[in-house]
Amino acid sequence: GSLLGSWIGGRLIRKLDDRPLRVGLAAILLLATWRLLTTMGAAADTLKPIGLELGVPGEHNRLNAGCALAALVLAGLDREAAAQALAGFRGTGRRLEAHGDAGGVRLVDDYAHHPAELAASIAAVRDLAGDAAVVTEIYAAREEPVPGVSAKRLVDRAAEVRPGMPLGWAPELADAARLAALLARPGGLVLTAGAGNVDSAIPLLRKEL
Repeated sequence: GSLLGSWIGGRLIRKLDDRPLRVGLAAILLLATWRLLTTMGAAADTLKPIGLELGVPGEHNRLNAGCALAALVLAGLDREAAAQALAGFRGTGRRLEAHGDAGGVRLVDDYAHHPAELAASIAAVRDLAGDAAVVTEIYAAREEPVPGVSAKRLVDRAAEVRPGMPLGWAPELADAARLAALLARPGGLVLTAGAGNVDSAIPLLRKEL
């Protein structure tokens, strides 16, 4: 068997070998067997870099494409055919999902809800999105509230770190959508991000814009 892992943020999920396999912008580890994984590690090899025009934005998607291409080649598929298939991929729901324009503003939704995901999604749209943020209340899936932790506290901290940056705080999603619409500018982009029902802000934004 083989294990593929990508280099994200300068770190590997688990360092297993000093010789990473690089595929395009991704760093991949190929391990010969699980036995080698748990004992002495495994040798890595290098594949040709990928030069694909992807249909999805973001450095993290380029990393994912590198991993996917390596997996397909390992499975015995033709490299060029696999690369063409990857280039034709147009994404999936709630992963930088495009929702068209409203009032000259592009609307995009993403499921990112922890720091690494949020950083990757924001970086993917940085060139189009303005430097502003609106935060609504924390969505709790199965977690109990943590004393002293709130979305308002996060906004207050952001204001300290980035003085002058336009920031909004609205406990209700509908109010957050109104604030975001006020901050949006034609030619720009609004990214809704988070777990739960934050994607329901898209029709609200469309109405306000």
